[in-house]
Amino acid sequence: MKRYNIHIADVTADQEDITLAAAKSFLQLDDYDEEDDLISELIAASREYCEGFTKRLFIKREVVEYRDDYTDVYPIQQSIRSQSMQTYYPIAELTSIEYYIDDAKEAVSSSVYDSDLHGGTTVIMLNPGQSWPVADQGPGKVILTYDSGYDETPKKGIIAQKKLIRTWYDERYDGIRRHPSLVDNLLHSLIRYH
Repeated sequence: MKRYNIHIADVTADQEDITLAAAKSFLQLDDYDEEDDLISELIAASREYCEGFTKRLFIKREVVEYRDDYTDVYPIQQSIRSQSMQTYYPIAELTSIEYYIDDAKEAVSSSVYDSDLHGGTTVIMLNPGQSWPVADQGPGKVILTYDSGYDETPKKGIIAQKKLIRTWYDERYDGIRRHPSLVDNLLHSLIRYH
């Protein structure tokens, strides 16, 4: 059985596409500071929801995938239909492929492989006459590191986040009466099916 573990770098409040001031303006709370902490949490939560729904990172950051081996050694796209392993897109840059041999971490030379980051799916392929270096057996012995995320979050993503912030803020005392499906249609166009 193949195992994949993924670590995605955290996002700080100053990296969010929606600032506290913009969220407060959208909520019509420009001169109200009592719930700034709550609104900041809603900004982060709305982005996390949208990223989880679309399997795309809205804020560009580093992703590290820990693999058992080189099998399918490319960032794997979530298939909604088959529920396979997910990776967050869009991939901006493949930083490195590393592996463990005799419990020491080594880098795979970039002369061994080539990557196609353009188009719908990122593909990492061996160059002619090359093979993957022998790696130790076990979980997390092959490591892919790449930057993923948009340079600028799509407008539909921003609108979806604002709708979530509004809904969650308005219903903070009553409990959620509505499922956030009102934003699902906006985000649906960003989902990748394979």
